[in-house]
Formats: sequence, C-alpha cells, structure tokens
Amino acid sequence: MAVELSPLTYGGLAVVGAVLLTVLIQSRVKTHTPRFRILSADQAQEFYSHAADAEVGARKAAAGKFRGRPWSQDDEFHSREAKFVRDYSKSHRIPVASLLETLDRGMHEKWPTPGMPPDPTIVPCRPRLTY
Repeated sequence: MAVELSPLTYGGLAVVGAVLLTVLIQSRVKTHTPRFRILSADQAQEFYSHAADAEVGARKAAAGKFRGRPWSQDDEFHSREAKFVRDYSKSHRIPVASLLETLDRGMHEKWPTPGMPPDPTIVPCRPRLTY
C-alpha cells in the first residue's frame, strides 16, 4: 500500500523545510572569540603605568570601606582591579588575558611607575573563629 502525495504536499514540505533551515541558521550561537593580542612595549608600559596609578586610589577606597580588616580590603581592591581591567579591555579592544599578563610581567620585572609601585604581596587570611 503506497501513499501517493500530491504536488501540493511536496511544495508544502519544501516550504516547511526551508523555514526550518532558515530558523536553524539564524538561531545558531554566534560567538566571536577575540584573538589574543600581545601588546607592544609602549602599549604595555602605558597600561601598566595607568594601572599602577589607579591602584593607589583603589586601595585607599577599599581601606576606607573595610577599616581594620586587611583581608577584606585586599578582596575589595582585587574586585576593583578586575573591573578596571575589564573596562580597559572593552574600551581598548584588548583581551583581558593580555592585560593580566602585562600586569604580571610589569610587577615581576619591576617596570617604573609614576607613583608607588604596585604591591605584589597577599595579605594572609586569618578568619575569625566566630561570626
């Protein structure tokens, strides 16, 4: 028993197939992975100087927010630093990884800064026994 389809049915199937194909093409996830870009020496120094200069204000603001709590101050500072790097990354179209690598390289190689050099130390966490 074979079922015969009319030409109209084939046309309808073709339309449904075309619509489904269009929906699939338009709904696919469009991701744009930024290419990793190494900064030139001048760009790296400029970013590092800018970040080192911003560190002073960020640390003062964090210290004012959490007086007497060094670990919380450091945590707040690093939150501000991460936001600074993300914002710089967006505005200058440079991947975050490249900027973080520049900060790390600058601290290890002790690049000159306009003010105080960045503090690479980490405050030890000494949580309270009771909360």
